[in-house]
Amino acid sequence: MMRKGFSMVEMIVVFMILGILATSGITVTQRSSRRQSVQSAAEQIRGALRQAQAQALAGRKVNCVDQLESWNVNFTATGYSIDEECLGVKSGGVKTLPVGAKITTLPSPNPIKFKVLGQGTNVTGGMNTTLTITNQEESASIIISSTGEIQ
Repeated sequence: MMRKGFSMVEMIVVFMILGILATSGITVTQRSSRRQSVQSAAEQIRGALRQAQAQALAGRKVNCVDQLESWNVNFTATGYSIDEECLGVKSGGVKTLPVGAKITTLPSPNPIKFKVLGQGTNVTGGMNTTLTITNQEESASIIISSTGEIQ
């Protein structure tokens, strides 16, 4: 006599395999999300550095009434600000990084100053400074040279 359907052992095996596949899929998705968060934060910071650099190269003033000295990018563990500096007076706003992303290695010096009209940065001559962004096991680095090159 033939039975129709599956035995309890067959059902348990199928559900165990489905559970293993679902768990590995969730892990891959979480890792991808963390990687995307770090890459997004790194691109956001590179954009801020390039914006400050472009403003300084052009000698552009937004809120300054005095002589423009530099455009600065100041970093904290969870964000950054872009400021223009005119005879010691700074103005600008704070931006936060994507959720989960943290700056774990702050650059030295902090803030990074892009001096007006292509006069370089406040990074010591011939040296580079590194900024590292992490989200658990994912990380990205940004290197800024004394000449203002951003990598």
